[in-house]
Amino acid sequence: PGAKPPPPVPKRKTIDWDEAARLYLEEGLPQPEVARRVGASYTGVVAAFKRLGIRREKVPSPTSTPEGKRLHKTWQSLHQRCTDPHNSPYPYNGAKGVRVSAEWEEFAPFLEWALSTGARRGLWLVRLNLRKGYSPTNCKWAERSEAIKQKRPPSRPAPPRRPVEAWGEVKGVVAWSKDPRCSVSTTTISHRLDKGWDAESAIGEPRENSGGAETVYTELKAFGTMKGLTDWSRDRRCKVSLTGIVDRLRRGWSPEDAISTPPFKQPRSSARR
Repeated sequence: PGAKPPPPVPKRKTIDWDEAARLYLEEGLPQPEVARRVGASYTGVVAAFKRLGIRREKVPSPTSTPEGKRLHKTWQSLHQRCTDPHNSPYPYNGAKGVRVSAEWEEFAPFLEWALSTGARRGLWLVRLNLRKGYSPTNCKWAERSEAIKQKRPPSRPAPPRRPVEAWGEVKGVVAWSKDPRCSVSTTTISHRLDKGWDAESAIGEPRENSGGAETVYTELKAFGTMKGLTDWSRDRRCKVSLTGIVDRLRRGWSPEDAISTPPFKQPRSSARR
């Protein structure tokens, strides 16, 4: 019997390398996809592109510059404070429904917005409306002093322990003692109010050390200076204790004598109050 003829040699497929180059350079397809489109192997496309000198210029990464790296950290921080319960600002952002807008889901649009709106080192990203989230229309760059106010909501001052109404205002005794219209200490204000003084007199009327058993001494003018009795008891001119000063004042001694006269001595001046 005669021998069978050999099988026909398959024709070698012709690769359209111009089309491959177009897909790679103009459409930006990756090399594996180019190989699938033109019917070639991946290694064949790589070898052909290398032989023909076909290569794409690398697009620099958004984080390839120092400014890009810095702003990428800012972008990451926005998402963390809105999504991560373990992030310290989360209770004031994500827990209250604050979110990052869809425009800033990717870093590249955020970077473009940041550079076009004057982002630079030393500026902080703040929201214009604290009830809304982070978006291109609700954010701006601000100095640290302005941004720090948004880190925590303003705390409400504690209510005064003893509200006092005077001159149409209501404040605590400590706050009134710091008012320019006040001429006495907090202790004196409280003592006067306990004795039934009206608020404006208790705050604004100057202290008079008139002596007597009912006098309450908290501050004293002596040697041309007004100081508290505790401060006077520590003054280098003082020769007696705080109790001794008070006792002498109640017996009618002048402030200077009550402070500077040694124990068991008579006052130096003959004038007594």
